[in-house]
Parts: sequence; structure tokens; C-alpha cells
Amino acid sequence: MTFIYFLGVLTVFLPIGLGFAYLAQFFKDYHGMVYFLGGSFMAILGMMVLTNNGFSLPFS
Repeated sequence: MTFIYFLGVLTVFLPIGLGFAYLAQFFKDYHGMVYFLGGSFMAILGMMVLTNNGFSLPFS
């Protein structure tokens, strides 16, 4: 019974661990690009705030 419980836990946590490992490797490999794209996005949003442009959020 304990082995069946172990297999159930393994079935759930193994894909989660592999997914996080893949994401960590992706961000490690493309750190410069992710950093640049995030900074560019923040700069664009900052310019939108300074020029009083923006987009409307739903239900507001």
C-alpha cells in the first residue's frame, strides 16, 4: 500500500519538478533576452503613464 501511495505522489510531483527545471533552464539560457524584453515592456508602460495614454481594463 505504501508503494502505491509513493507511485501516486511520484505521478503528481515528477511532472511539476520537471516543468520547473525546464523553466529554470530556459530563463538561464535566455536571461539576457528576458531581461531586455521585460525592461522594454516596463519602459513602454512608463511612457504610456507619462503621456496619459493607456488602455482600459475590463469592468472598469
